[in-house]
Amino acid sequence: MNGKIETKNIRSAFLTMIITSLCLYVATFCKNNDSEFREKQRNYNASMLLLIRYRGEGNCLRTERTSTGKGKIYCDRRPRGLCNSSELILTSGEITSRFSLINDIKKQTSDCNQSIAASGILLEQATTNTQSDTLNSNNLYNFIDQCENSNILSSSALFESSELDFLNSTKGRIAIAADLLNVSPGLQTTKDQAGGCLIYLVRDELTGAIREDLKKLITDNRIFAKVKNVSCLYSDSTPNNCPANLDKFR
Repeated sequence: MNGKIETKNIRSAFLTMIITSLCLYVATFCKNNDSEFREKQRNYNASMLLLIRYRGEGNCLRTERTSTGKGKIYCDRRPRGLCNSSELILTSGEITSRFSLINDIKKQTSDCNQSIAASGILLEQATTNTQSDTLNSNNLYNFIDQCENSNILSSSALFESSELDFLNSTKGRIAIAADLLNVSPGLQTTKDQAGGCLIYLVRDELTGAIREDLKKLITDNRIFAKVKNVSCLYSDSTPNNCPANLDKFR
């Protein structure tokens, strides 16, 4: 009887030892895996932060070749990650998105009809593959710390990259057209509608409040208090007004 009890106790102890060992193994395995996962997550987050910082650095320098040995060099506040030919190329998807937004604007207000027409957006067509190849061939993009280092002279400050985003957007371009119609000579009805369109376009979509910062952007653009880019002309055969330090970008 004692032998059976002893055997049972041994088996019970052995089973308990196995279960305990298994639990310790699982706990250690999960802990190690969790630690490894956390380390990978930290490395991923650090890499993403570095990438975001890298793409957000500096200003954009574009060299446009108009003919052999001649062209124009532009500089704007777009950072390295946005310094490419996307500003010159219009896709069919972008056209569709624009028309969708314009239809939404028309449903909300009739004040913008003339401003939409004046913006020229309705006349634009998608860039063909041949046109894209030509644009990519004739335009070179480089990264520069800041446009001031290009030594291109300008009497106006440059719009920041976030400000360019609005000014170059569909809403921004219609707002620019509305602002010009509002201050230009013409029928008072046209001016009133343009003023109403401008107010509609610079309202906050969530609160409905007028965004004074956007109104100021539109005004600054009209009076050239700020400009989208600075530029200079270069030529191999005739005198040019591009600083010598930009020769390597020609």
